[in-house]
Amino acid sequence: MKLVFATLYVCGGVYSPRELGLWLRQFEDNPTAVVLVGNCHVGNLEGTFVHRIAFPRKQYQASASRYKYLRAKFELWALPFERVVYYDIEVLVKNPVGRCQKLCTSSFCAVRDPVATWPRKSKTYFNSGFMVLAPSKSVYRRLMMTHPERSKYADQDTLNKFFAGQWQKLPRECNWLNHNENHPGAVSDDSVFAVHSKGLLT
Repeated sequence: MKLVFATLYVCGGVYSPRELGLWLRQFEDNPTAVVLVGNCHVGNLEGTFVHRIAFPRKQYQASASRYKYLRAKFELWALPFERVVYYDIEVLVKNPVGRCQKLCTSSFCAVRDPVATWPRKSKTYFNSGFMVLAPSKSVYRRLMMTHPERSKYADQDTLNKFFAGQWQKLPRECNWLNHNENHPGAVSDDSVFAVHSKGLLT
């Protein structure tokens, strides 16, 4: 299969099986994949490719417990697809869901994150809640050999260091962050393709 829409789910984590089901529902009639961390039952995953991994023995060192397993995002580069369009479970993706991946013309694309770098904003730092990538055994091996960043944003900081200067910037409409402060009407705005904020999928 050439392309898949993927997310990450941690058994016993901050998201419920219901939220995973709502995320999957956004991509009906499209191929989907779930990187599943741990051993749990999350409902009907028929038709969804499941890449299951055990809880890592060495957890990610992060300031917030919700980030400790996010190194599992590196597993995206091990998926058996030509192209992976990744969204966090908390991202509301509007139809047609494939608009942003069509804008990606390189092996790795993302959207700049001005929130994580506040108050000193960086134009070269991306948010890992949405990524378009080409799986690669070589990249996967190198990522798994990296030393995790001891920081608040865990996987995001490590990926930014790894792909520094080697990622294509997509428009912010593909991963609209912090929408209540920046644009209260982002959910209903047709020019915004995806809104990244916990609690939208209810």
